[in-house]
Amino acid sequence: MLLMTYDLVQNGDNQLNTEIKEALINRGWSDCARYWVKPFNRIMEDSTPSTTLWKQGDDQEEGCSDFEIVCTRYNIQHLKEKRRAIGKVVCVNHEDACYVKLE
Repeated sequence: MLLMTYDLVQNGDNQLNTEIKEALINRGWSDCARYWVKPFNRIMEDSTPSTTLWKQGDDQEEGCSDFEIVCTRYNIQHLKEKRRAIGKVVCVNHEDACYVKLE
């Protein structure tokens, strides 16, 4: 499983994060977190933090490349407004399982 988190420099476009997130979801990333809750003995669903996504796979370079592609596409689409998507991305490969502590 690949886990991606990113941070964008705000450029005055209040839809920047939404556009980038939707573009990444269109590339196969997900913002839906499914996890097992032992006391209730069932699977729960929730959304990930706003700039965190996950995808099946193991190639961190793919995650960084996807982020670069959607930012470049955003930059081309908003060339007239002189708005750019600039940011940082971290993509981590978790093998078969991911352990998260929720507080």
